[in-house]
Amino acid sequence: TATELATLINSGKYPLQYEIQDNMSVYSDITEKQVTYFAIVVVAILVIVFIVHTIKYKTNGLLASIATVGFVSILSLLIRYTNVNISIEGIGAIILTLIINIIIVQNILEKVKKGINVREAVLEVYKKELLRLLPIIILTLVFCFAGWSNLISFGLIMFWGLILILTYNALVTKILLKLKESK
Repeated sequence: TATELATLINSGKYPLQYEIQDNMSVYSDITEKQVTYFAIVVVAILVIVFIVHTIKYKTNGLLASIATVGFVSILSLLIRYTNVNISIEGIGAIILTLIINIIIVQNILEKVKKGINVREAVLEVYKKELLRLLPIIILTLVFCFAGWSNLISFGLIMFWGLILILTYNALVTKILLKLKESK
């Protein structure tokens, strides 16, 4: 019956007329000014974290801070090119991803400061943190397949963020810290 109805509609024998009675637009309660203030606060917190890392871990902290800036850049490109819709929950996922990355980088810096070489430090931190992140990974996968677009936004951003954390720190951060170690 659906095929017959589609044929009738496409042939023009089944007249369809629409009447628009009301035009309802739903606007966000969040203003552009609030988003700007929020972005300034997040950037200020990141700058403070970078300064603390640089003071506490010297050159390694500076290199890790540079790596974190690269991480943010690649995460934003990854979100853009995978066509993930960004909702308020998605912004929360971006912030959560940044926090997780900063914690992992700080743990790597702690291990390196204790004298462990960079490769072993990254492996030790990954073993420890993957177990702690297991509930977040499971929740992320569940949210990726949820029926609500806000949860899907959170899940997909967290999914790409977690994958990027694992690959970026294993490649870029490790290489940057090894450069310092080899000098």
